[in-house]
Amino acid sequence: MSQLNFKKMSLFVLAFLLLFPQISWSADSGRFSVTPRIWMTNMNTNFFIEGLSATGAESSSEWHVPLQGATITYAPNKSPDWDFSATALYGTSTANFVDALAFGNTELSRLDMEFLARKDIKDSTMKAIAGVRYINYDIDDTYTDGSTHSSTGSALKESSVHLYIGEFGLSGFNNITANGKHRMFWNALGGLGYADTDNNNRLESAGKNGKESIIWTWDINIGYVYTINKNFGANARYRSFGTPSDLAETDQHETIIIHGPELGLTYHF
Repeated sequence: MSQLNFKKMSLFVLAFLLLFPQISWSADSGRFSVTPRIWMTNMNTNFFIEGLSATGAESSSEWHVPLQGATITYAPNKSPDWDFSATALYGTSTANFVDALAFGNTELSRLDMEFLARKDIKDSTMKAIAGVRYINYDIDDTYTDGSTHSSTGSALKESSVHLYIGEFGLSGFNNITANGKHRMFWNALGGLGYADTDNNNRLESAGKNGKESIIWTWDINIGYVYTINKNFGANARYRSFGTPSDLAETDQHETIIIHGPELGLTYHF
C-alpha cells in the first residue's frame, strides 16, 4: 500500500472515532465487533463511445482483484436500535495488455472506505441504512516493448480515479434455526456520487488532464452467518457492486461491475 493510501485509510478510521465524542469508548458504553474480511472480486469494465461508427466503439476488460481489510462496528447501549460501522478494504492486481500497436502491463490498486449508520425498522427484521463511501483506483500502464504513450511522452501512464458516494438502502435477515445460530442475510444499497479521473503524468501539450462525471451505484449481496459462540461468528456472502457513469461533456459511457464471494470472521467484544 502506498504511503498516501495508508494516510487516507488512517484518516477515515480517525474520523469514525471522532464522530462520537460523547461516547466513553468503554465496554459499558456499547457493543463493539471487529470483522477481518476478504472479498475475492472479479472487476469487469465496459467503455462505450457513441458516434465513432453506426453502433459506436466498445471495449471491455476483466480483472481479479482480491480485497482485504476489516469492518469495525459499534452499537451504543443508549440507542440499541442503532449501529455504526467503518470498513476499509485494499487490494492490487497486475495484468498484461496488447493494443493495436504495442504491448505492456497494467498495475491496478483499489482502496475502498465506507461509513454506514443503520437503524432497526420497527416490527421487522430489517434495518434502514445511510452512509458515505470513498473509492480510489490507481492505474499504471507501462509499455514493455519500447513504445511510449503519446499523452505522457514515456512508457508509463499513471491514472487515478476517485469516487465520492452517498449511499442509502435496506438490510435484513431470516433465522434458519430457531436459536438463531444459522441465519441468512441480505443488503441492498443504492448510491449517487461524483467521479474524478486524473492523468497524473500527462503532458500539458496533450490537452486537458482528467475527466469528471456523475455516477450512480448499487451494492447488493446475500449471505449466510453462523454464530459460533457469544464472541465469534463466521459469515460468507456473494456481493455485486456497480458504477455506471457518463463522462461529463462527452459521448463516453463507462460501467464497472465488481462481484465475487466475500468471507469474514467476526469477534464481538
